[in-house]
Amino acid sequence: MKNIIFIILICCSNFLFAQTTIPGGNVSGNWPVSGSPYLIEGDITIPDGQALTIDPGCLIEFQGHYEFNVQGRLLAVGSEIDSILFTSTVPWNLDDNWRGVKFDTTPASNDSSKFVNCILEFTHNYDGLLTCGGAIFSYYFSKILISKCLIRENTNVAYGLYNPESRGAGIYLQNSSPIIENSIISNNAGIGNDTSIGGGIFCMNSSPKITNCIISNNSAACCSGLYFRYSNPLLINTIISGNSHNGITFVHSNAVLTNCLINGNYWSGITSIDSELHITNCSVINNSGYYGAGIVCGESSINLVNTVLWNNYPNQVLFYYYYDPNFLTVFYSDIQGGEAGIITNGNGTVDWLEGNIDSDPLFIDPENGNFHFFSDSPCINTGTPDTTGLNLPEYDLDGNPRIYDDRIDMGCYEWQGTGAENDQLQITNYKLQNYPNPFNPETEIAFSIPNDFKKANIEIYNIKGQKIKTFLISNFKFQISNSINWNGTDENNKPVGSGIYFYQLKVDGQTKASKKMLLMK
Repeated sequence: MKNIIFIILICCSNFLFAQTTIPGGNVSGNWPVSGSPYLIEGDITIPDGQALTIDPGCLIEFQGHYEFNVQGRLLAVGSEIDSILFTSTVPWNLDDNWRGVKFDTTPASNDSSKFVNCILEFTHNYDGLLTCGGAIFSYYFSKILISKCLIRENTNVAYGLYNPESRGAGIYLQNSSPIIENSIISNNAGIGNDTSIGGGIFCMNSSPKITNCIISNNSAACCSGLYFRYSNPLLINTIISGNSHNGITFVHSNAVLTNCLINGNYWSGITSIDSELHITNCSVINNSGYYGAGIVCGESSINLVNTVLWNNYPNQVLFYYYYDPNFLTVFYSDIQGGEAGIITNGNGTVDWLEGNIDSDPLFIDPENGNFHFFSDSPCINTGTPDTTGLNLPEYDLDGNPRIYDDRIDMGCYEWQGTGAENDQLQITNYKLQNYPNPFNPETEIAFSIPNDFKKANIEIYNIKGQKIKTFLISNFKFQISNSINWNGTDENNKPVGSGIYFYQLKVDGQTKASKKMLLMK
């Protein structure tokens, strides 16, 4: 993904010189790194008409169940070297965790607030009849930028009769339309009743623009990845993967999804109820659950263009039999099972237009999450020849040109014409895999090489294609299976930032296997 997430953990040395205690009450002005860590000992508020600037490298540590209310302007702008960390002093004692940053009817005339290169973690909300919001809560305020941030390990709870629903453990938006870009929202959880919704992001009456993000491994009893109600989101170049109950859910919404990968979510990849969706150049793969798995459609209209639906279990597309009617238009897409693989339950119509295929996409390594194509994939250069009006971004999910060789491919990745070398990336005699993935702070890279080779390397690259680390493995005269440990440092043993990295196994100068991993700090 292009320019995604360059967060580096705050250097501990910043905190050895001073600390500042912040009592409950109003705050404004500047918090320099020289005063870090800032120990928050009560609810704090930036008043209307005032601003608070937090310098790169600051640690903001809440000492109890306190909230950060923004009625003025917050500028938390870290750097790629020194991020800003918002956290709890007792991260695993949920009842004492902090309550997040709240924009609750912040005056719309105020200037934008910004979170850039920030980490927001370990919030816990459980108050009132309706628990809303985790790390960031916004109610009727749209001027928020969330960029290159990591939002992780936040929770909210629905306790039962007197607190029947929780919403948005990571981010909660109501009548708010911020920009969320180049960020990771991961491992956030709605806990409790069957009505915990939107473990990653919950949106109501909102139109956020979400680009170059990863929404992964969030959990909730219902709709754990992203949940949109009466909303009009735009999702571009975003990965939604590994969420426990639905990757994305739309209810009474209109949405555009472009260059997105919806992979490995339980229950369904996309669920649409009384909504209109325009899905272009997306890959919906390996989602599984009781209903639908790929796309579940209820009283909705969905347009699929240049999209791949493959290996979703038990169905690629399912129409709910009790939400009617449904309309599905399919154009230049690869659908496993073809038109017959779309289960309508007699509750709608399918407009099966030109250019559609039912052919194995020939992913390089789908079991390990590599959904790039081999050079003989039927999805290469078989998207619609006329992309007018599709509003495609310049780059695909990897940050490569969206159209290569004068015609667009199907799916979220554009094959870049790597030819024979691309077809060497998966050979049964060569094994390459890392665990854990995502990881922090280190991962084990396991490899297997056949005999009679003189030299082998494992090379690690950042998302810009720059080589940052090489491990030398040489003079093998027998079949070898082994592993190396990467601790997230470069050749100079300096820590690298959070984000996506690629690692390759090279034998005698030739690339034999290539994989992707995610470092999350």
